[in-house]
Amino acid sequence: MPDETSLVRRAQQNDRNALEELFRINYPVLLGALVRIISDPRAAEDIAQETVLRAIVNLERYEPRAKFSTWLITIALNIRKNKLR
Repeated sequence: MPDETSLVRRAQQNDRNALEELFRINYPVLLGALVRIISDPRAAEDIAQETVLRAIVNLERYEPRAKFSTWLITIALNIRKNKLR
């Protein structure tokens, strides 16, 4: 299995397989974190899906200073905060 940095770099170059692998690995982490934070699996799933869309659109902005899953969770928390306004 390629390392995360390699997957991100390939995904940023429009490699669909790398993008799918990134989310296959990280989506369960994202969803698990959201379910623990929100305590509503349905709302967590909605936010997770919106997070994936935003992450794909903004993938070129990701810099591997933190883990990819951390970046996803940060996006998700910002989405949640905006929904609570």
